[in-house]
Amino acid sequence: MEDLQYREDFTMTDDVSNLVDSYWKWMRDKTILKTVNDGWTEVNTPFFDRHNDGLQIYVRTVGDQVEITDDGYAISDLAMSGCNLKTPKQQSLLNKILMSNGITLQGESLFMKTDVVDFPSRKNDFINAMQQVGDLYITSRTNVYSLFSDEISLWLQSYEQYPVRNVRLQGSEGISYSVDFIFPPGRNKPERALQAIGSPTKEKVSWVIVMKDGLKKTRNLEMNIMLNDENLSGKQSEYLTKLGESRGVNTILWSKRDNLLKAIA
Repeated sequence: MEDLQYREDFTMTDDVSNLVDSYWKWMRDKTILKTVNDGWTEVNTPFFDRHNDGLQIYVRTVGDQVEITDDGYAISDLAMSGCNLKTPKQQSLLNKILMSNGITLQGESLFMKTDVVDFPSRKNDFINAMQQVGDLYITSRTNVYSLFSDEISLWLQSYEQYPVRNVRLQGSEGISYSVDFIFPPGRNKPERALQAIGSPTKEKVSWVIVMKDGLKKTRNLEMNIMLNDENLSGKQSEYLTKLGESRGVNTILWSKRDNLLKAIA
């Protein structure tokens, strides 16, 4: 977990603005479709892994299709960190992440093929999958046998709440986003989205803010985040909660998850 430093003046909102700007620049950058070096182009993204290193993807066009790969980074990083992906538990979790994002394995590389027109949205899914695969490092060191989103789902069911899961919503500029949970609108409530963050970082909370900004022109949607704060200090929890709230995202800690019931009631 990165060492989040809480600042009383809360100037980290400037960092979020920079990330949002960087994200839209990245989404609009058409140069990534130019073929170089045997058809593959290295693309630097505005997102980070658990080491706080920028994530890179590799892209090439084949006819009217675009191929995307991580060149084996996500899987090899887990292996070097001591995460054994050969166990039934880890295989099941990995396959679930890949299937939900429409990704396959080619050897040890994450791989996706998409139409050119869908490329902006699908590269979002690819980055999301890379981050989720990286989070398997946490499950390898604990007795966790399910993804955090599955834990939330089971908890919601215990209160007879059955939101729609893994929904793709169309945002502005033709870009779509994958949302973990959607609650239908109520009498005095708009439609509500919930994103699950199992290993919280500033970048992941910022990404939900990016999603909120991308969807605000197309849907009357209230955005919520559930943060797994099991391994967070009090200062880290406060930092991330205030970060989300500063941009209009209702940010809830798993240790205080009953607050979500109030938000969706």
